[in-house]
Amino acid sequence: MVDSGPITPGQVLCYSLVVWTNISYFWSFHFVFFFF
Repeated sequence: MVDSGPITPGQVLCYSLVVWTNISYFWSFHFVFFFF
């Protein structure tokens, strides 16, 4: 990803989507290991 000056709403949306996906993925694995 090329960083070209100010942050656009599209970049913020993409970044937050990636972070949220990683967090939910981590918690799903955490709960799987916790319950099983």
